[in-house]
Amino acid sequence: MITEANTLGTVTVTLTVRNTAGKTASTTFNVTIQDIEAPIAIAKNISVVLDENGKATITPEDIDNGSSDTCGIESMALDITEFNCSHAGNNTVLLTVTDKGGNKTTAQAIVTIGIPINLPVTISTTAATNIASFTATLGGSISNDCVTNISERGIVWNTNPNPTIANYRVKMEDGPGLFSGTVDNLFPNKTTYYRAYAIVNNAIIYGDEQSFKTIASPLSDFSWTLSDDTVGAENVTYNFSFTTALDLGMNTQILYAIQQYETPGWNTAGVLLENVTVTIDGVERTVSSIWTPGYLISLQLVDPLVPAGSKVSISITGINNSGTIRSYPWQWIQTGTSNGCEIERVINPNPIVIIKIK
Repeated sequence: MITEANTLGTVTVTLTVRNTAGKTASTTFNVTIQDIEAPIAIAKNISVVLDENGKATITPEDIDNGSSDTCGIESMALDITEFNCSHAGNNTVLLTVTDKGGNKTTAQAIVTIGIPINLPVTISTTAATNIASFTATLGGSISNDCVTNISERGIVWNTNPNPTIANYRVKMEDGPGLFSGTVDNLFPNKTTYYRAYAIVNNAIIYGDEQSFKTIASPLSDFSWTLSDDTVGAENVTYNFSFTTALDLGMNTQILYAIQQYETPGWNTAGVLLENVTVTIDGVERTVSSIWTPGYLISLQLVDPLVPAGSKVSISITGINNSGTIRSYPWQWIQTGTSNGCEIERVINPNPIVIIKIK
């Protein structure tokens, strides 16, 4: 006979019959036992506080409140077990109870997710991308997505190590997680040091320092000539021509040409403002200032805005040649910023060669 209520499946049963004379007869047959009654699912509401990383995990046992079944429970499962900052507040969770017969019943529970106060915050600096002469894409990441008291974040940078908000500072959108943006007004051909930063609860947090070097843009179609290469010649005219590859903005130098300080091939000390003529795409521009300490010349225009692709011609008279026959390499020839930082450089310009004798 069958005595276990939770015996499921096909069972072989033997039936024996005895008459009054004590004679017996037996037969066997199969009995299939099925559980068609669904289990009873009971769930309870719970509250969970996220850990310091903004994470929490629950199990069916956390939600179960005494679920049962006559033939026994095979398994319990939840539709949501992992929680983060996006789940802050009340969340409906479904508990599914399955009995040994495969019958299922569900019950709902409310899981209330709480966010702890003063979560730890770390910030990291991401690698620079899209590096150009004046711009680069920089950014960082705030580790804890649960942090909501971020009043500011962004990038600090400088041409010296350990930049702070007292140096160059670029604010970006507030909030946790990844952030990035285009940082402009960088200095061409310079090593730039940068760090991500955030202001949390009025405290400044800096990420790790990283660095990169901006691109030195070569001037195209460059050439230069001098009217007299005789040793010691005076009032020599130098002509420079090139095509700009980048836009030149405010406070830029249309020409910054420098010889070696100790042994220059020219002497620019006698050059006056009226000795300089500059044309952009065939139109003459007024020169606002020159700097001529002898071994170099620097020129700025009243209207310094020069679009990329402009044809530039510069003529400078009143220069004196060196009194020694030899070859004089350039330290550099470039367009530049007002403080002398390179924008576009001439790659390996031909040196000044003084070969003729008076």
